[in-house]
Amino acid sequence: METRIALVKSMVAQFATLESLGIVHGDPSDGNLLLDIRTREAKLIDFDAFVVRSNNLRFPALPVSEGGVKGTPGYMPPDLEATSGSSVAPYSDRFGRDMLMLELLGMRPGDPADASPSSWSHQQLLLDAVRPTAEKLGLMHLADLSVFTSSEKDRPTSKDLAIALSCQMPAVTKRPPANPANTISHVANDLSGLLGRFHAWWRSINEFCDKIETKVRRWFR
Repeated sequence: METRIALVKSMVAQFATLESLGIVHGDPSDGNLLLDIRTREAKLIDFDAFVVRSNNLRFPALPVSEGGVKGTPGYMPPDLEATSGSSVAPYSDRFGRDMLMLELLGMRPGDPADASPSSWSHQQLLLDAVRPTAEKLGLMHLADLSVFTSSEKDRPTSKDLAIALSCQMPAVTKRPPANPANTISHVANDLSGLLGRFHAWWRSINEFCDKIETKVRRWFR
């Protein structure tokens, strides 16, 4: 159980870090979580559905109609999964986070490995198995059937969970807002350097071709 708890803490710390940056992963699921049992670390992967919700950052969500992803069935918020509109997009990771915590803390041999706990037929047995650990860790929302139906706003934030679990948070440095003029200057410098490298490469190719041509001419004299 110590390893399971360590994996939960590692995962919650990552969700809390994303939350502090105003970023929604968009598709938290068992297929997008790597577990290292040796180091007791969990790693979120596959950020192709991420959404930036920070007031300081502008990165609009890509709606489903334009090829965006709204999440994995069973792990996305129930109201989002029930929405069929073409403009829908992820807006919260809390439901998926809670389903992953239930799996990490309570999954046993024989449980469905390819489905979210929200679709398991023995949900109450799962909650009963998780309850002692949930009480110990202060995660009581995981021990109630409402964990499968609560709205996102009624779920604890990942920051609150990280505090309750005493998670070790990675250091994150927030960059100040970019100056447009400096950004344009940097882009221009990058392009200039890229063109310079391209010209040098092209010159070396031409010199190589000239040498080959000279040798061929000598052979056929």
